Amino acid sequence: MTSRIKKTITHMALFASCFSLLSCSTTSGPVFKGTVLKEQQAIIYFYREFAVAGAVLSAYVAVDGKEVASLSNGGYFAYLTRPGQVKIKATGGFMERKLELKVEPGQSYYVRTGGVMSENDFILVLMQPEVGKVQIMDNHLQTLK
Repeated sequence: MTSRIKKTITHMALFASCFSLLSCSTTSGPVFKGTVLKEQQAIIYFYREFAVAGAVLSAYVAVDGKEVASLSNGGYFAYLTRPGQVKIKATGGFMERKLELKVEPGQSYYVRTGGVMSENDFILVLMQPEVGKVQIMDNHLQTLK
């Protein structure tokens, strides 16, 4: 066997080993519990489901120009805010998405982000509360601090 073939086989074996380790990873965060809101507060849950593709990159979330979270693979973050217009920006790698929400007092919002493999893949989307809450609970996403 030539050294080039040996090198190719070695690289393929290393790639297969790394991929199998990543695919066996699971998130095991605490059971999701909602937050009790004070009067004139709302909460936005930002979350990123676990995915092998783009696992090593973080999704950075900014609200009204201030970075509030760096979402790792399989994580979520609860952000307390005041009612009114809220401008959200998420970046991952060279990709960026923006979203504006009209936030009402006493309400909970669920915003999903992630998918950092390509421009078409990266999302920042407001989810229906019953869908977002279930996705956080079912995936046992880890709380970010």
